Amino acid sequence: MVGWLAHDVSLFFTCDCHSQLYYLRLPKDIKDYKVILMDATVATGAAAMMAIRVLLDHDVPEENIVIVSLLMAEIGK
Repeated sequence: MVGWLAHDVSLFFTCDCHSQLYYLRLPKDIKDYKVILMDATVATGAAAMMAIRVLLDHDVPEENIVIVSLLMAEIGK
């Protein structure tokens, strides 16, 4: 399960080959927020893209959405 939580914005998605919206709770004035989406395990990016689409559909301006993720890999040889 992938989840984002910032203040009182919560989006949760099931992790399968197709992301599905599992839970949504947004404040009524979400369009006035600066939103930080945090994704700890980026695989395809589908869940993050869905979260961004949900925020855009709720009139959050694109410039108010930031996605944060930690990407790691082994040192090359």
